[in-house]
Order: sequence, then structure tokens, then C-alpha cells
Amino acid sequence: MKKSLPAHTSAVRKILLDVACALVSSLATFVLRLDLPLPVNFAPSLVPYSILATATKLGLILWLGTWRQSWRNSSVPDLIQLLKVIIAFVVIMSGVGFVLGPANMPLPRGIPFIDGAITLLSWGGIRLLARGFHEREGHNGSHLRPVVIAGAGSAGTSLAREIQRNRSCGMRVAAFLDDDPAKLKMTILGVPVAGTLDQLGEVLDRFGASEVLIAMPSAPGSAVRLVMEQASSRRVR
Repeated sequence: MKKSLPAHTSAVRKILLDVACALVSSLATFVLRLDLPLPVNFAPSLVPYSILATATKLGLILWLGTWRQSWRNSSVPDLIQLLKVIIAFVVIMSGVGFVLGPANMPLPRGIPFIDGAITLLSWGGIRLLARGFHEREGHNGSHLRPVVIAGAGSAGTSLAREIQRNRSCGMRVAAFLDDDPAKLKMTILGVPVAGTLDQLGEVLDRFGASEVLIAMPSAPGSAVRLVMEQASSRRVR
């Protein structure tokens, strides 16, 4: 299958960041594994190994398409894809070390494994930072209208996550409501569970919200009616 190459500026930027992490990881591997100053028998391998390892990682990034990942929406499948890149890298570099032999590029056998682990941590780290920054930005947007979500279960959490990821919806989640005592005063995705369902009016006033979203698919009809009646009496959506 033919692989398309990245042309968009953001994709190129992500590739450059990944390559920088890959190079730094290879250099750091030598220091962590061998300490400074490097032993004289391994020091000559530092530069050629780092160049070869970084080029291999770049080739795998392009071939397996990890540059297509949306960092702000990074998830477990994205990390699994990165893990596949690292496994392929370790296999390739272990093979290269075996073929070249200690006479051409002397290396401790564990170098590719340590390099792969550090690279995976750095790649995963920058993606999680990008996602966290984006979600925090969405959560703190002062120009977005505050809403309250009735239901702090899986449905409410999924709804809140989607709102935080998509600022174009014009909303930010100010608070959750839930009747489960175990969830009261907890925070979910940085949002407080501020009260029970019958405290909707108080919570709306406290957070300056004028809209309530109901996310309780398994709740009894009486609980949904309670929320709707309170919202109707206060003329909120």
C-alpha cells in the first residue's frame, strides 16, 4: 500500500518534534547505560549509532503513519501505535548491531531496548501534554458559556470530555450533578461534582450557568423529570 507523505505544516512540526525526541533519547541512552565519561571502546559508536537510530525511527514514523495522529486527542490506540514503532525499531537495531558486529560498531546489547523505552516515554509524554493543554484550555475558556451536566457517570464523563475537546461548541462544563454520595465533592476531568439533582438551581446560580445537559441514560424517569421540572421553573435550557 502506497504511503502518502505529510505536507501540512502542523504534521511537519510534529515530525520534527518526534525526531528531536528520538535523537535526544539515543544520546541519553548512552549516558544512562555507560555513564560519563564514555568508555573508550564504546565512545566511537555514539555518533553513528545516534544517527542510524534516529533515521530508523524517522523511517518508521513515516511508514506507520504516526505523524497523522491528532496530539490534542491522543488516546490508548495512539500509544499502541507508537509501541508498534518502538518494537519494530528494537528489532531492526538489534539486527543491525548483530550484522555489523562489535568490530564495526561496538554496543552493549541493551542499548536498543533502553533507547526504545526512553523514546516511547518521550513521544507519549509530549502527546499527553498536548492533550492536557488543549483540554485545560477548553475547561478554562472564559468566553465560553458555562453549562451543568446532570449525571456524573460514564455518559456524563464522555459528554464533558467531548465538550472540552471541541471548543467550537461554545460551551465549557462548569459542574456535574449526581445523587451518588460517593461522587459528591469529587472532581471529574477537573470539573467538580457540585451537588445532587435537586440542588440544580443552587448550582446554576453558584456557577453562573443557564443551561443543563442531561446525561443519565440508566436513571429512572423520576430523576430525569426532577431535573427537567427544575430547569423549566428557572427557564433554563
